[in-house]
Amino acid sequence: MSSKSNNRKIPVLGVILIAVGIILLMDRIGMLDLSFWNIVTGIIILYGATLVIRSFNTGDRSKVFWGTTLFLLGLFFILDSMNMITTRYPVFVPAIFLILGFSFFMMYVYNVRDWHLLIPTLFFVAIGGLIIAEELSLFYAYRIEYYLLKFWPVLLIVFGLGLLLKSRRRSQSKTEPEPEPVVENAAEN
Repeated sequence: MSSKSNNRKIPVLGVILIAVGIILLMDRIGMLDLSFWNIVTGIIILYGATLVIRSFNTGDRSKVFWGTTLFLLGLFFILDSMNMITTRYPVFVPAIFLILGFSFFMMYVYNVRDWHLLIPTLFFVAIGGLIIAEELSLFYAYRIEYYLLKFWPVLLIVFGLGLLLKSRRRSQSKTEPEPEPVVENAAEN
């Protein structure tokens, strides 16, 4: 029996029933207004989560970023409909940066050898955090803007170095010869 046939598959119907049950329960106890927009947002959340889960189960990295982005964006709008956050500028813009940062981080989690993905992760999370800190008057934005406008090429240099190191590591692993297996000769015995 092959190992591929032993892979456990997630029953999609079970996940859908649990999600629908949670949504209906939240509607009944007044935590959620079951409107058309909330249903669409719930579908976006489920679709994003499904993309991420399938990517991890099948080994297909291509859908991790967009699955995470859709899931977190849907979660953001559901929290808005529950009046826990607002989608106005002081929250929406940094939330988008944070969502992008976490999406890159999920791609890093998928394959920790792709450490260069931490660079856009840190960039987007830092920008989102700086906007939030500026909105809370923890510092003045003009100072940050000055340094960002002056030193943004450093990000290009760091990202470029990351790509060079990654390609160098790949070329070294391809050029190293694999050790030949030792074969015992039955005629010598």
